Amino acid sequence: MMSLSMANARKSPPALVFGGLSCCLALALAACGEIDQQAKTDKVYAQKLDTRVYDGDKFKGDKAKWEETMAQRNRPQNESIKMDGK
Repeated sequence: MMSLSMANARKSPPALVFGGLSCCLALALAACGEIDQQAKTDKVYAQKLDTRVYDGDKFKGDKAKWEETMAQRNRPQNESIKMDGK
């Protein structure tokens, strides 16, 4: 009975190189595709339509106002500002 290491030793170097290159090519091609990560608003879950967070009564669909509110809300959590005493 032949051990696994002896079976690998009998393969020719070009076959190993070709196998390695084919694996690298497969990985490279798999990494090329990009999946759309933008949430779709037309999906319905449990008979409820998805809505954006800024579509409520407070912001009335104004994304810029919502982003500014979130930035202002997060400013006190910035460690650099806390350390500078500003």
